[in-house]
Formats: sequence, structure tokens, C-alpha cells
Amino acid sequence: AALRVVPPPPRATVDRRRVVESAATTVAVLLPRLARADQPDVAEALTFVARDGSFAFDYPAAFALTPKPVKTHLDEVLLKSPASSKRQIGVVVDPVKLADLSEFGDASFVGDRVVAAERARDGVTEARLLDARALQKDGTTYYQIEYENASSRGDTRFLSRIAVAGGRLYILTAQARTADYDAARADLERAAETFTVGAGLRG
Repeated sequence: AALRVVPPPPRATVDRRRVVESAATTVAVLLPRLARADQPDVAEALTFVARDGSFAFDYPAAFALTPKPVKTHLDEVLLKSPASSKRQIGVVVDPVKLADLSEFGDASFVGDRVVAAERARDGVTEARLLDARALQKDGTTYYQIEYENASSRGDTRFLSRIAVAGGRLYILTAQARTADYDAARADLERAAETFTVGAGLRG
């Protein structure tokens, strides 16, 4: 069955600060997918496709779409595991005056800024960057940022993929409790690996 979420009206164009803030914080056609033979630990998956076709990614079939009470981005989606509300996958979309991520900085630069913003969040006592790299997929540059925090609300590990296409900034963030991350890793990595934006969805 199709699940449609109508995006909010366009908001003002974001600047570099929004790139970092969106990454640090975190419409659909649902198509069943089975775990690949080389990933036996990955749960049965669905594919989330934006109503306007601008982005898509796979996520575990057990995850539930969770409406946000207040929309703060041009488009946003949040899916949570029934096993733990801290195991989740989200995407935010905003307009941006960038043609390519490299105009903002390299992956390490963005990763450092994301972690700095994470440290400034309420209740976070520490955050550290684990990995930052640039990837190419269907002609689009993606930055993959992995980081973790220590917080009064519990320690969390994050996996983000960031891309710019068609004047929009797309950020997927998958997360789980640090202690639970190994169990969640395969599902979260699949979401990141299948995250596709813009022209990558066509053809």
C-alpha cells in the first residue's frame, strides 16, 4: 500500500550553519525487499521513496513512520524501531545555495563541524568523530559521517549520509544506542548505503 506524506511549504534558503545543525539533529511508496544473501542479519526491508521522487532509502519493515508534531524543514521523515525508540532512521531536506558539497568543505571539515554542534547540544557531555569520507554514487557526491556522543540521556552512535542535489540539502541519519549499535549495524548501514537523491533515482 502507498503511504503519502504531504511536505510543508518551502522555507527560506539555509546557510552553512543549517548544514551542520541538520546533520547533528536529524511521501512514500513502500516496496517490500528481502535481505540479500550476503547480508543474512539484515531484516526484511521496505523502500521509502519521497512523494516527489527526490530521495529514497531502504529501512527495516518493522520500523514505523513517526509523525513529528512540529515541522522544521522543507521535508522530513522519521522511522523508529518498535524495540527501541533510540534506534531510528531519519531524513531532513532543506533548500541550500550550494551546487555540490565540496563548496562547503571536505568530508573531514563537515564531520568536525557536525561533532562540534553535537557537543553543544543540551545534555551532551562529549562527542567524537569516528569516520568521515566522501563517496560517489550515480554522479552525486555523498559525505558519510560517523560519530558518537555521551549524554545524560544515554550514549548514542550516529551514521549520516549527506548530499546536495537540485538546490536541496539531503541528510539521512541512522542511530542507535552505543551499547546496541552492533545489533543494529546491518540495518542502519543498509539505510545509508541505499540512500539515493536527485538524478540517482532516474534512469
